[in-house]
Amino acid sequence: MKIRAMIMICLSILLISACAVRKPPAIFVDVYHSSYQPKFDPAAYSEYKGKTIIFVSIANESKNTTMLGYYSADGSVRYTMNYSMGKMPPPVESFLWYTLQKSFAHAGVTATNENVADKLTLLLTLTSLDDREAKFQMQLSRTEKLLIRKEITVAQNLPPTKDIAELESRTYSYIDSMTVAILSDPDFKKEMLTP
Repeated sequence: MKIRAMIMICLSILLISACAVRKPPAIFVDVYHSSYQPKFDPAAYSEYKGKTIIFVSIANESKNTTMLGYYSADGSVRYTMNYSMGKMPPPVESFLWYTLQKSFAHAGVTATNENVADKLTLLLTLTSLDDREAKFQMQLSRTEKLLIRKEITVAQNLPPTKDIAELESRTYSYIDSMTVAILSDPDFKKEMLTP
């Protein structure tokens, strides 16, 4: 009987451990599309000026995001993505689409989701996102023919901080880094500059 009781206690402990929810974050950071101003040098991408890309969408297959944001790698910070203060937060995909559209415009590229004949089409699939690393699949096609499908990783290794303004600012720099990773990609450049 003692052995059975011990087994039940052990199983109960395992069950409770398995059902344990992530420790709630200690810091909450709101990130705003309206506050994001790209800071990368647009002159570095002058060859793209006046180009148009069909930016179909961003799909989110990441297991470490929520509908409205993402967490720091250690789970201590929650980032919520917003269009502007006082508005209902959009889904991660929508926030990133409009924010990346804004950063492409900074580089002189018109990103639209309207079908434009013979233009390069970009589809991004977010596969992982935290405050240290973003992974996404970039898919390029033209006239429904797949040209490139590749994984892009953007990493940032910054010292820890609890300063909310600094964490928000880092997020905007992170978005710049994502944009630069796409614009600097040799396959993207080749296809973007192909008439």
